[in-house]
Amino acid sequence: MPIKGGELLVSRVRPTRGAIAIVPNNFDNNFICSGAFSVFSAPEVMKEYLFVVSRSIVGKLQFEKPTTGTSYPTITDEDVENLIIPVLPKSTQQKIADLIQKSHEARSKAKQLSEKAKSKVENLIEK
Repeated sequence: MPIKGGELLVSRVRPTRGAIAIVPNNFDNNFICSGAFSVFSAPEVMKEYLFVVSRSIVGKLQFEKPTTGTSYPTITDEDVENLIIPVLPKSTQQKIADLIQKSHEARSKAKQLSEKAKSKVENLIEK
């Protein structure tokens, strides 16, 4: 199935059943994912908030409950669509989205600093 930036993907099969990720915006219409994933959306909530709720105990328990199959348990698209999501005020959802954005920026900065430090150490070792 084609995916685009900003969509939430949910793994439907084990061992990562219920794992969720936001597709980066620069992946817009350039990629295809397998049928082992569902695109998850809820128009009344922000995707970042949906991401947090889905990864919380509230979401994880809902992903574990409905299972089809015994040797290779999966969840269905319908199971994903039927998740119960507590809807918070938009202002609270925005605060959560802002915190997620800051965490992504901090992680990116940390990675850059780590690479820079690694490069400097390698240069010092070579001298």
